[in-house]
Amino acid sequence: MRALITGIAGFVGSHLAEELLANGHEVAGIALPDHPTENIKDILDRIKMFPADILDLQSLKKTLVSFAPDVVFHLAAISFVPEAEGAPKKLFEVNVIGTINLLETTLAMQTPPMFVFVSSSEIYEPTEFALVEDTPAKPRNLYAVSKYAAELFIEHHQNLKPCIFRPFNHIGPRQRPAFAVSNFARQIALMERGKNKLTLQVGNIESARDFTDVRDIVRAYRIAAEKGASGTYNLCSGTVTKIKTVIGIFKSLAKVKFNVHVKREFLRQRETLKSFGSYAKAKEAFGWEPKISLPIPWTTGAQGFDLYQSG
Repeated sequence: MRALITGIAGFVGSHLAEELLANGHEVAGIALPDHPTENIKDILDRIKMFPADILDLQSLKKTLVSFAPDVVFHLAAISFVPEAEGAPKKLFEVNVIGTINLLETTLAMQTPPMFVFVSSSEIYEPTEFALVEDTPAKPRNLYAVSKYAAELFIEHHQNLKPCIFRPFNHIGPRQRPAFAVSNFARQIALMERGKNKLTLQVGNIESARDFTDVRDIVRAYRIAAEKGASGTYNLCSGTVTKIKTVIGIFKSLAKVKFNVHVKREFLRQRETLKSFGSYAKAKEAFGWEPKISLPIPWTTGAQGFDLYQSG
């Protein structure tokens, strides 16, 4: 299988590239010319890189014609909610227009490849129960609005049978420290090196999320592509975990003892307090279920919390 990944140099894209290579597939990626490649430095000699912009139709067409992929995994996006809220025009251009550009370029090929789009669980209206694929959509923030808008554009093409994923919170090595769990790990890694005060700065520790290891997430992307799956699927652990529970796990694994301080500026005004999902549809359709569970295994071992930040 020849796979093209947009956003290959990012957190999830780099793990997906490794997953595909490990299973014998040919991999190429799209990244902006000036985008850092630290996350994929260990596999650069095994993949093809195309300097392209999803907002540039010509560079997209040139890339797809040159590589002729069997499947396109569209991961490139503005994904950090505060960044999305602060730049709504850029958000719409990248997450919606960029998706439309890639979709239309894909469909214009003589043999259109399979189209895999990564959306978000944040498009759902929050409930007290496990969110399923037919839970009503009520995007919680501008990031979710952009993802749901992109979904609607994709579904408008009735001759296309895309595979749309709505992953819940996924965590693991190489995640940017702008995200909560990665930020905690970075703070603790600095504490262990003696470069940070023994106080963990946090936001709302009572909020609860459905956490899945990124390596489980990308395994789902691979399996779905291999089986030619179509439809819309949640990817999640099926369980809900409070942030304070994650902090408790980190405390039990850390080499230092630290206090926890809630910073007011880390609190979000429109934060969803509880969110978790069901992966039953994905399990039935292509046999996927998560294998890696909390406690967080990549923080153990010789490198400890530094392993979480590696890559």
